[in-house]
Amino acid sequence: MNKDKKNKENSARQKGIPKSAETRKRMSLAWTGVPKSAETKAKISATLTGRSLSAEHKMKIHDALVGKPHSKERKEKQKRNQKIVMNRLEVRAKTSAAQKIAQNRPEVKEKNRIAHTGSRSYNWIEDRSLLPYSGEFNLELKERIRKNYDYTCMVCKLKEEQLTRKLSVHHIDYDKKNNIPSNLISLCGKCHPVTNTHRKYWTAVFQCKIYRRKF
Repeated sequence: MNKDKKNKENSARQKGIPKSAETRKRMSLAWTGVPKSAETKAKISATLTGRSLSAEHKMKIHDALVGKPHSKERKEKQKRNQKIVMNRLEVRAKTSAAQKIAQNRPEVKEKNRIAHTGSRSYNWIEDRSLLPYSGEFNLELKERIRKNYDYTCMVCKLKEEQLTRKLSVHHIDYDKKNNIPSNLISLCGKCHPVTNTHRKYWTAVFQCKIYRRKF
């Protein structure tokens, strides 16, 4: 009992006293591999919780862990801890805000645009844009399709009279030669370009809209 009391007094006296690198190394080696009780672990955790680490300290931790193999239990623990952290509302909000800021940077926008332009786009088909429309796809047919849909964009529901230009007429299956009325739909100038991505999705959406109009 007296020994424990004496150790605590020594510990209290030495707290805050800077230690040399050699002393810290000896202390570290002395504790390496020594199992800690649940109470000791809880104390260490409480002491370190909320503590901000310096850049130098973070780099030391990083260097110590680089190339070090992790056990299966360690990997599972890291995965669980990461899920817990990422599910916190404040962390999710912070991550979302950071991603929005990053995506709105001009250099990031330009990089994304280049990465999805021309043959790099997953919708790319060689020379498709050069394919001509058939003679059936004329002004009379386009006007008939606009009238069929009450001069309304079938995505945003804006009327043609609210726009600065006429509604576009879109081929639902993206085949320029398939000009039957059930394959054509009216879209505004803002929504029409959007349908050039995720084509399977938009095809299904428009086919569903036409089916509902029939019944």
